[in-house]
Amino acid sequence: MKTISSINTEYGNIVFTKDNLTNAFEFNSTHKINNIEYKSLLQKAKTNINIPIEIIYYYKNRKLKSVNIYIEIEYLKEIYKPNNIDYKDYIINYIEFCENEYRKLLNSLITTRKTNFDWGTIKIQTDPRTYDSFIEIKYNKTPEMAKINQEKFEYIFIDIDGTARELSDEEKSYLSEKFNPNDGARPYIKLDYNQLTPDNKICGFLKRDKLPQNIIIKK
Repeated sequence: MKTISSINTEYGNIVFTKDNLTNAFEFNSTHKINNIEYKSLLQKAKTNINIPIEIIYYYKNRKLKSVNIYIEIEYLKEIYKPNNIDYKDYIINYIEFCENEYRKLLNSLITTRKTNFDWGTIKIQTDPRTYDSFIEIKYNKTPEMAKINQEKFEYIFIDIDGTARELSDEEKSYLSEKFNPNDGARPYIKLDYNQLTPDNKICGFLKRDKLPQNIIIKK
């Protein structure tokens, strides 16, 4: 079983200890709505203080959109010991207890009180339908794209007028994919700045180090 050591707040990815990296996903669900593919993956793990958890990864069109971390219900029930609570107060007290346990869990995984980051957010949420609390990691940039944006990307784009510019997030993601050499959808990458397309246009992706020094890269 994997062990979580932390949540990397620079990129938003979950960091596991290196001695336990082999367990598979327990559950895999995929469905399509209006040609949009939704996928969820469930993984059982534990924290570095031996709290059993479930991690659910949510994808939309193969892009990671959010991750929910749940403490296993049986573990919470075992440590929840209410004293003389009326039934009408039971839910309120249970929610407060769970939120407190999740705050302790989150504090063990991150070293900041920030909840908003360049790549997204980390928050404790409570489902109003089931009263289940969870840690939600929500992305406006995937961990991979957040990391890419922290560094200079290997490629730039040459526009039709010969000027150079940085790539958009979508273009970086496109170039980060692996393509079969015979795939007609693979990106067109120029070997050098002066190379033209079959219809004599200069535009295309180019390695950053192939750009002539006198050309400025626009952002």
